[in-house]
Amino acid sequence: MEFMRFGPKAMQDLRNAEAAIVAALPDALDAFYSQISAFPETKAFFKTPDHVKSAKARQNSHWDRLAKGQFDQSYVEAVTKVGKIHARIGLEPRWYIGGYALLLEKLIANVLAERWPKGRFGGAIPGAAERGAELGAIVKAALIDMDYSISVYLEASEAARLETEAHARRVEEAQAAEREKAVSQVSAGMNALAKGDLTYRMPADIPAEYAKIRDDFNQAMERLEGMVSTIKATSDSIAQSSQEINSGAEDLSLRTEQQAAALEETAATTEQLAASVKTSAHASRQSVALADEATNVADTGGVIIQDAIAAMSRIEEGSKKISEITTVIDGII
Repeated sequence: MEFMRFGPKAMQDLRNAEAAIVAALPDALDAFYSQISAFPETKAFFKTPDHVKSAKARQNSHWDRLAKGQFDQSYVEAVTKVGKIHARIGLEPRWYIGGYALLLEKLIANVLAERWPKGRFGGAIPGAAERGAELGAIVKAALIDMDYSISVYLEASEAARLETEAHARRVEEAQAAEREKAVSQVSAGMNALAKGDLTYRMPADIPAEYAKIRDDFNQAMERLEGMVSTIKATSDSIAQSSQEINSGAEDLSLRTEQQAAALEETAATTEQLAASVKTSAHASRQSVALADEATNVADTGGVIIQDAIAAMSRIEEGSKKISEITTVIDGII
């Protein structure tokens, strides 16, 4: 709006013409929708007369808002909604612009007639209709030029869009071919792995985008091949060790049998020894009995000896007394 210099002054001028615009709207809209019905391309957008009537009422409200200079948020939302509907139903801008040309022709003529100077006695001064037609032609010329410019722009944009889509398809097809090639090579690698062929390596001509997959796969196969070789060598070593263990087990079994025979001989000897021990035990018991008898005899002998010692002590005391008596007698004599 700023670029078009449609500022407060222009909006006020628009409001000043509101009455003339509103008065001209019914005839202008009738002419507009009559023209629409005359062309199959535009008539197809309206299925019934009621549909036309409803569209005419919405256009009347829309132009009434424009005449009041109400370019607020509600105006933006309403125009956006209408534009989306036109895009959805496929109404090309050229029909929209052409319709505006017809409406403006009527509105300009009516506003010009309302504002055209009157004669001295209130009669209309000739020239209003001619000037209105001229202004209408200017507006139509401008809108036709706009229509062509917009059409060229849209066609160029559509061509660019189609070219972009075609390029995108070519890129996608090329990428799909590369993916297919990469998948084929990976599949071949998986099949080789499934069959136990660890010598398979993905070729170098895989697409660059999948080079890391190739490198990782080949490295994994190389490591796996090395691991399998190590496992095989270890298995061979284990098999050899198993044979040695088996031979040692057989030798151990033979020695065990020999030791079992020796144990049987030892058992027989042990039985003989046990019999000898039993005999020795019997003899020992007899010796113990004899020892007990000897102990009893020794105990009896001890008592006798003690009695003898006591008797000897008494004899000794008697001897001492006799000696004393003898000494006394010797003293007397």
